[in-house]
Amino acid sequence: MKRLTEKHPTSIKLEKLFSLAEELGITITVNRFGQFIVCDNEWPRKDLYLRDIEANSNDSSRGSVTMLPPYMEYKVVYED
Repeated sequence: MKRLTEKHPTSIKLEKLFSLAEELGITITVNRFGQFIVCDNEWPRKDLYLRDIEANSNDSSRGSVTMLPPYMEYKVVYED
């Protein structure tokens, strides 16, 4: 594997993305099932899950977003 330099355009974009996430107080992680989880510092100890907007189920495990293609609409859900 090769490492990108700090001057590489993608490295610069990622640094901007990380800085913006820190400024906004959010973290986006991916669990072992490939689901996107958003953590917001303003709402501690609450995991927010990205779900496919077309999966109109109340079942929180259905419609998990594992990739975000540009055409996909999503919703953010959480467990009470």
